[in-house]
Amino acid sequence: MEPVKIYKHKDVEAIIELYGELLFDRDCFATIKEHLEEIKNFLWNSLKNKSEAALKEVSNYHPYYMGKTIDELVHLPLNQQDAELTISNEYGFKNWDNLIEKSKVAYNYDFEDAVDFAISGQANELNMILQRSPIIIDQCSQFGHKATILHYLIANGTEMWRQIVPDNLIDIVKLLLDYGCTSNKAMIVYGGEYYPYELIDSSAHLHSCNLDDQLKMLLK
Repeated sequence: MEPVKIYKHKDVEAIIELYGELLFDRDCFATIKEHLEEIKNFLWNSLKNKSEAALKEVSNYHPYYMGKTIDELVHLPLNQQDAELTISNEYGFKNWDNLIEKSKVAYNYDFEDAVDFAISGQANELNMILQRSPIIIDQCSQFGHKATILHYLIANGTEMWRQIVPDNLIDIVKLLLDYGCTSNKAMIVYGGEYYPYELIDSSAHLHSCNLDDQLKMLLK
């Protein structure tokens, strides 16, 4: 069997390289809050060093600087609050205070691992987690956006580093459906609430992989 190929936009790849293992070190932190605080601190230090990847993250998620170019951002007097605003928005929280209030809990490790296995196309590992913990199939993320595993596979509106697309995406979605995934949970993003199907058309990553039409047919 050929290894799964993963599509990663260059900006997503840069974010993954920037943070490295910190993104996956969930078991090193007692609560989600502590982990996201460490991620925020890392972003702030990277912004102080004018990291292009960090500035790209700001461009994608900062509520006031969204869409600005690197050349525009590099000359702004960014501060720690800008890092807080970026991370809180990226993870679907209203603001940093809301993030702190809502994330004083431990991770649901089965859910988080299932997301990582799903978006990286690891069907066997995903299947084992779903056998052990089938309740997670329609659970929502503990992050503010409340995305389901299926939402994450749309690669749109979730945290930037997870917006990747495996070439066996359709098989992964079929696996979720076999376990009873209903696709009737909405995530909170773009100022509203959206079901997975509704986010397909605006997913640039799915479009780049020519998987958007196939996925729409599957979820229709």
